[in-house]
Amino acid sequence: MLRVLVAHGSRDPRSAIALQQLATDLTPLLGTTPAIAFLEGPHPPLADQIVQLAQQAKTQGAITVRVYPLFLLAGTHTTEDLPAAIATAQTQIPLPVELQPAWGESDSLRSLLRSQVTPATETWLLAHGSRRPEANQQIEQLAAEFGWPAVFCRAEPLLNDRLARTQPQRLLPLLLFPGPIYDSVQALCEAADASACLAPPLSQWPRFLEAIAQWLQFDLAISDNRASTPSRFPQ
Repeated sequence: MLRVLVAHGSRDPRSAIALQQLATDLTPLLGTTPAIAFLEGPHPPLADQIVQLAQQAKTQGAITVRVYPLFLLAGTHTTEDLPAAIATAQTQIPLPVELQPAWGESDSLRSLLRSQVTPATETWLLAHGSRRPEANQQIEQLAAEFGWPAVFCRAEPLLNDRLARTQPQRLLPLLLFPGPIYDSVQALCEAADASACLAPPLSQWPRFLEAIAQWLQFDLAISDNRASTPSRFPQ
């Protein structure tokens, strides 16, 4: 079976570098290196990427392709763009291509966020935001599970507006990798003198790698020490 991690993609090279590093880091945990692909950015169309990867995997004995969307919102990309790309790819390859639920819908993301729960610490959950109100509501519901308000970069309530009125003790960004969006959040926090509250992107959290591997349905041996004393942000 070929597993393909699909990320949004960006013209900023940090996105591709970070996804490739994630695939490499997963190798000893999974016993194989997942392939990577991108929906947007300076890459071929996603359907073409999947076709090429599937053709290569077929020569190595793969009989199924599973696509894992590394997306946090159930937005247009996951509900329309990804299914359309996979349907196109399926017409060009003999292997079945299966689209898995996005990481944002998984229990492993919730476990990762749960490790950041700190009583009596005001925490905001920050997401990019979607044009689809139901996607933003999904993030608000996720944040509410932990007693946090949700704020957004491009939807209401806007982070910039909230920072103008008050500041949290911690701001947890639902942003996977360093890149232009995280840079803009950093700039907003610096302008509001709130840099100390901002956590790093998810890929830099201590349990991120384990969370992704769990999402890919592999069991991990987590030491008792790490399980009992999770790292929290900011530090």
